[in-house]
Amino acid sequence: CELNTSYSQRELLRQFIAAYPDARFTMTTFPNAETPEFLLNGQADLGFYYSVSPKRPKGLQSITLYNEPVFPSVAAGHPLLAKSEVTWEDLAACPVVHTHESCVFFNGYLQRLKTRGLAPARVSLLGNVALVAKQAKADGSIILVSFQSQKCMQDEYDIYPLRLAGEPLRFWESVLYRKDAADNPALRRMVRFAVHYADAQILSHPEALLRPPEWADEIAGFAE
Repeated sequence: CELNTSYSQRELLRQFIAAYPDARFTMTTFPNAETPEFLLNGQADLGFYYSVSPKRPKGLQSITLYNEPVFPSVAAGHPLLAKSEVTWEDLAACPVVHTHESCVFFNGYLQRLKTRGLAPARVSLLGNVALVAKQAKADGSIILVSFQSQKCMQDEYDIYPLRLAGEPLRFWESVLYRKDAADNPALRRMVRFAVHYADAQILSHPEALLRPPEWADEIAGFAE
């Protein structure tokens, strides 16, 4: 999805292009939930994918990179930024704006509210991160931002995470690829690079990014 490849993994892709300037690839963004289908249909060889568990989608190969928190966030000047601790009741009083209804972040957010007997004041689905950020600035909507995309969202849109009481939403970031593409040298290079990048990110941000327990086994074929 756009939030993943264009924001969360922007630095990974920048470093990959710098390390392999002759590499050629086409990047396409589509809703996160559709990533497995695009790969299975042969419309892509590799994809970055957020999910609620590290379970591998049927028919695909995958390597789980890390477990990542996602934070309700708002535009600069929002009154909730002044609070030392934001509750789910505070969040429910605000509208929420997101890209796609099928997004795992969005559904996780709604489910967390629902378990408390709450619902957002209003929901908007705009399909584009720039439009989402624009609306958040215009009407004080909540926007859901992953830890890895926070800096981009701050630098480009003046969007900041709230200090949420309790445990944050968390999701697994994986790289998926088709079984019949596993021997492609370019694909293996990208997967290997993603593994090393994820390892460096986990070491740099141990308070936020968690290593999956099966990680050593998953990366065995790509670690060298």
